[in-house]
Amino acid sequence: MNFKTALAALLAISATACVSAPPAPPASAEGVAPSGMPTTPQGWRTAALSDLDALRTEIHDNTPIALDTENLATLRWFNEGYRAARERAEHARDQAGYYHALLSYTAGFRDPHLGLSAKMHLAPARWPGFVTTAHGDDVVVFYRDDHYPSAPPLGARVISCDGRTLDAYRARYIYPFTLNPAFADDRRRSAARIFMDRHNPFGPAPRRCVFESNGRQTTLTLNWRALPDGDAANFYWDQYNAATLGPGASFGITTPASGVTWIGVPTFANDAGDQLRALVDQIKAQASAMR
Repeated sequence: MNFKTALAALLAISATACVSAPPAPPASAEGVAPSGMPTTPQGWRTAALSDLDALRTEIHDNTPIALDTENLATLRWFNEGYRAARERAEHARDQAGYYHALLSYTAGFRDPHLGLSAKMHLAPARWPGFVTTAHGDDVVVFYRDDHYPSAPPLGARVISCDGRTLDAYRARYIYPFTLNPAFADDRRRSAARIFMDRHNPFGPAPRRCVFESNGRQTTLTLNWRALPDGDAANFYWDQYNAATLGPGASFGITTPASGVTWIGVPTFANDAGDQLRALVDQIKAQASAMR
């Protein structure tokens, strides 16, 4: 499954890599379906190693990374990160292992302009019946499905998972594949990401976590299940996005403290034109006082 052509076109424009299925290989290709997808563990391992090399070549040929001697950390990751990703690729046995081996390479550059997204259909994510969010330095339960009484109560603080502090858990199992701990916004996002299972064999979802509620600690074995479907899916993603990003802003001007003006602009979408014009008029009318 070689995606070199798709990579070359995309990297030259935005440095964003896309995994895509190639034209169907000859019918005699062992361990490969007519769709071009591997069907055996060995097939996925071979694809991971081959496509990792193609990915590294594209980054070398179509980005300044390999030539940027003023950013030694990035240049170092180009080589050392490749070796680390190759070790993971050697252990890829399925689609998730293939994808996350490659993902670990692009994520390690810590550059939001360089990424990897999948055109192939990945296995659906799972959840344990609750969603968490960041509350200061803590991670707390933001939403729970009342159909699952084993889920921790709202507001419960997550103490640890699988014997690791949450900082240690994220450093080992989340940040090598997604998000950047150097950014406060990404650290916030990671609070919800802990409890979403993307089937990553190199960053497995937690199995047992310790929660604290009303001064009492409880250890729970997590019951992972498919995400809600139908109308319930929209509600789940609304909760997940609110937990990840925080509440959305509203159009308008507020004064949260003396001498401080907050201008809320939640979107620049084309259908928000009337609201934007009204906001601009409001700003003009209050400009002197705001200054």
